[in-house]
Amino acid sequence: MLDARRVGAHAPLTRAYIEAATPGYLTDQQQATPPPHWLEDALAYATELLHGATCTLCPVAAGMGIITGYQAADYLHQHALRTRRTDTSSRHRLARPCSATTTPTTPTC
Repeated sequence: MLDARRVGAHAPLTRAYIEAATPGYLTDQQQATPPPHWLEDALAYATELLHGATCTLCPVAAGMGIITGYQAADYLHQHALRTRRTDTSSRHRLARPCSATTTPTTPTC
């Protein structure tokens, strides 16, 4: 999420995009042995309100009760800009999801 936004993707990232991008951040062992329902659990955790104020991932609606995608919270984006300023490794992580997904809300790279 943060890497996609940092390299210019401002549209909400879809569930499919998040699922496709995740392996680029995991070790081989983590990829081989994911917990059951890993994506659902991760999205539930990341969209939980922190102290009633905001969440890590903010759902974007496509209608009442329909989530079209997710955006990283602004405070995380600002932090990533400072700490990942010189990190170029995110570009290779994003290459596969960008080429593998073609939905309108998926960023183009």
